[in-house]
Formats: sequence, C-alpha cells, structure tokens
Amino acid sequence: MLASVVHQDDSARIQTVRADLNPKYYRLLQQFKLQTGLGVVLNTSFNKRRMPIVETPDDAIKFFLACGLHVLVIEDFMVRKRARKPHWPALAVLFAGQVGQSLERNQIEAARLGGVYQLNIGQVQSRTIDFSGANPQLREGPSETQPDVLMEASDLDFRNMIQTPGEARRLLQDGRLKIVGDLNLAYGLTEILSR
Repeated sequence: MLASVVHQDDSARIQTVRADLNPKYYRLLQQFKLQTGLGVVLNTSFNKRRMPIVETPDDAIKFFLACGLHVLVIEDFMVRKRARKPHWPALAVLFAGQVGQSLERNQIEAARLGGVYQLNIGQVQSRTIDFSGANPQLREGPSETQPDVLMEASDLDFRNMIQTPGEARRLLQDGRLKIVGDLNLAYGLTEILSR
C-alpha cells in the first residue's frame, strides 16, 4: 500500500491518465513504471504551507528558485539548478542558525524595539519575527496578525542584509528593498539581525 496516497479512512482520490488525452504525461508515467515498477505517482499542489498555489510559469520559476526542488518541467522545458556553493546555506538553515542566534544574543534590544515583522523573501517565502512577547519568536510563514513592518527583497539581498550592518539603507535607496511600515523599526531589526 502507498501510504501517502491513502487517506485515514482508507479512501483515495484516484486520477487516471489516458494516452489519447495527455500523451506526454502518459509516456512519462509509463517510463516511471518501467524504471521503478510503480504505476502510480503522487500529485500534490505546487506551493508551500500558507502560500497560494502556483498559477503561472513566472510563479513556478520564482517558487522553484526559492525552494529545495532540483528540477522544474514546464511544457517542453526542463530547468535544473546548479549546485549551490557550500558556503551559501539554504535560507531555512540561515534563519534557524545565524538569525536565531542573533535573536537570542540580542533579546534585550529586541524587547526594546518591539513589534511584529514579516519578511517576504524572493516572493515565495515568508518569515515572521515577533518581538511583542517576552521572548523573540521566529517562525516560517506570514504573520498571523497585521505586522508592524513588512519587508520584501530577494533571497540574495536578505542574505546581504543579515551579514552586513547598514546594508538595508543601501538596498532601500537602490530600490531592491521594499519596506511598508516604520522605517526606524525596520532598520532596528536589520541591526539586530546583523550582529
């Protein structure tokens, strides 16, 4: 039994593919069966938790570049990622490590700063940093309440902001960082994260 395709009540939502209606997908499934012995694949939505489902090729490429997938197929095109340099950790690792450590080291400054911050990274990832309680909290996904500050930038620009004090001001001047809300709070957050 394939556990991932069977619901708790032992039902499944089965979809079939006919060669006359979708010849490319049918051939793909036939090749998959030849190589694996399985005539079934799990089809899931193309998104992350709390993110809308990908709808356009542009959405698909942005999501692909910001997630852990290695290959993206759109129509007749296959896109593969180059291997990342070892010194460039995945964004999740960066937030769990360096960002989490910065928040722990700077709890007093974070409490003084206060507020809820939503970071939209590369248009497909969100992180929330919450200084409104006793301890700073960092979580994946958009803020569940109205954030005091919303910041949007590319993956690379967020990495640079975290690693270089004062980088946020330059990115804002260059139009590569969008800030909605109190600029002083935003700059205060980036100072805490870059320590």
